[in-house]
Amino acid sequence: MPLDPLMLQQVIVQERVSPVCATCVHFWTARDQKAPNCGQDCGGPIAGNDFPMYSGPMTQFDRFCFACPSPADYAVKSPGTKRPIGLCKVHLGHLDRLVAEGEDAPFTLTLLSAKGIVYPTAGRFTPKNLGETMYDQEVEWYDQGVGLHPEDPGDG
Repeated sequence: MPLDPLMLQQVIVQERVSPVCATCVHFWTARDQKAPNCGQDCGGPIAGNDFPMYSGPMTQFDRFCFACPSPADYAVKSPGTKRPIGLCKVHLGHLDRLVAEGEDAPFTLTLLSAKGIVYPTAGRFTPKNLGETMYDQEVEWYDQGVGLHPEDPGDG
């Protein structure tokens, strides 16, 4: 299936999936088959992974934010993963939800700045999934007077 930018944006917003998933053949196959999920043992930095089962056109995961299609300002890397994953300034704030003090954190993320400075960040799994986090961001933008409320169907 050719990737249609409008359809990608629609599934990112309406189905609350990462742009990475929205461009992956596994997502579209599962969607066409009406499966509840893609069935891959995958996931991004919030799951301590780097989208290892991704099958699609993207090759430079550190160039765009995994939570939105914006250009990346930073990259995060989980231990044992092969590649850094991009993150924009807006979604960098969501990493605050992952920061944990002490040694009980199940994984550690390394935050790489645009200038190459490495910041170790201890983390724990967030109680919210990416879709819920994106929903909360949309509500925050709405509260700031930017855009529609995520539950507002808009004009179309």
